Amino acid sequence: MQSGSPTQSLDHGLTALRAASEATRIRILAALDRGELTVSELCRVLSQTQPRVSRHLKVLVDAGLLERHQQGTSAYYRQASTPNGSHVVRTVLGLIDADDTTLQRDRHRVEEIRSDRAAAAAAYFEAMADQWNDLRARHVDDDVVAQAMRDLLGDGPFGTLVDIGTGTGQVLEVFADRIESGLGIDLSHEMLNLARSRLTDANLRHCSVRHADLFALDLVDDSVDVAVLHHVLHFLDDPKRAIDEATRVLKPHGQLMVVDFAPH
Repeated sequence: MQSGSPTQSLDHGLTALRAASEATRIRILAALDRGELTVSELCRVLSQTQPRVSRHLKVLVDAGLLERHQQGTSAYYRQASTPNGSHVVRTVLGLIDADDTTLQRDRHRVEEIRSDRAAAAAAYFEAMADQWNDLRARHVDDDVVAQAMRDLLGDGPFGTLVDIGTGTGQVLEVFADRIESGLGIDLSHEMLNLARSRLTDANLRHCSVRHADLFALDLVDDSVDVAVLHHVLHFLDDPKRAIDEATRVLKPHGQLMVVDFAPH
């Protein structure tokens, strides 16, 4: 059977609908409506055991309704970003009473998790405050830099933007209104947690972050419309290698933006 045939499309649709037609799995989809959660966090939301939650998650991932990515020892889950998967999720959740008692309780637990994350991120950022203040003192105001970046890139809209060395996720926020999807890459789990918290608070569902090495991006060639290296190169022993890797993932007419200190 040829790929994309009506029968195959129907089978995929039925698989997605079957996956969503179960109470716990609907609760999972609803819990992930504001952003990513780990397996253990979902267990906390649902008050269910990890093996049971993991089985439901596998069904949803296999059906294309959720996406999974690994960060250290934790696996993060988010609603599907593909058009078909996203459409099914939005349709199913639109049929559910938002005032349902169980879903309200789940949302309250999700908010507790978000608060815990925000507190942890704030504590980390406070511990790093001296370093950040020293860095900020070396260059012009963040708002001025952000506006210059927006002016340089143009109005768009743009497809996929990857922020390499995302840090707090600031660049994703700067361009969120001009891109279809944004991906932040960083090696620091602490910074990723901080960025994830900020993106969730800003309700930027089309932006996410991943743990990865900027010298070996887990992205295919010619797949990104915009790549940004914002205050990254001056930390590296081999800046050219980072630029080469960013260039590799750019589409033929993609744009690479480098923001850094003039004396380099």
